[in-house]
Amino acid sequence: MPPLLRTEWRKSQGAESIGLDEYDWNLIHQNLREFKEDREAMMPCIDIIPEQIDKLITDFKKIDLLVIDGLYAIKTDHVDLRVFIDLTFYETKMTQIIRGKEPMNEWRSKVLEREHLNVRSLRSMADLIVNKNYNVVPANGKFEQLFKII
Repeated sequence: MPPLLRTEWRKSQGAESIGLDEYDWNLIHQNLREFKEDREAMMPCIDIIPEQIDKLITDFKKIDLLVIDGLYAIKTDHVDLRVFIDLTFYETKMTQIIRGKEPMNEWRSKVLEREHLNVRSLRSMADLIVNKNYNVVPANGKFEQLFKII
């Protein structure tokens, strides 16, 4: 959903609506299956400047690695590695202000706080954690042996 439409939708639904259910998980999992099956996939791509949704068509036959990036990406099913970037609400807010992607106001602060609560609830799913010092540490013991080797 384009950011301007998303903002209006969120305001009409209330801050409680902000979270994991805003994503089209069926499409995300379909695209992941298409990657694993070396198929062609069509994915939405939000073009922020004209506020429109473009369609990206990718043939996964020659692609060996897929990185699923996004606020709630860690929740994606059937992935090999989940990485959690461990920032506080205030650190996230500061990066948002610097990027200037959306205007910072009282509503945007509520959105960031709500998103932060949702993201924090996913931390236990992580295999690796990137801390605020940019150190990568194992989260659940799964990669502990790898870190001993390195």
